Amino acid sequence: MEKRDYVIAVNGPGDCWLAGPSDEQDRNQLVTTSDRGLVWRFADFIAARAELRRMVKAHPCRSFRLDLMPKTDAAQQVEVQ
Repeated sequence: MEKRDYVIAVNGPGDCWLAGPSDEQDRNQLVTTSDRGLVWRFADFIAARAELRRMVKAHPCRSFRLDLMPKTDAAQQVEVQ
């Protein structure tokens, strides 16, 4: 079975996922991408769910959902501490 990462899908036109904010951006800023290589990935369900809840609270008018994406598309991995 192929390994997968947790990702956060954002409701919008076409496929769109949460991308991690850069060092200069506010953590609550909604940054999205349609590029699978730039998607913010989580190896751990608990960390992905916590980020999903934080984004829902920060952006109540948007729709989010947890999704799975093959690791082969990975370029950015979130370190869970």
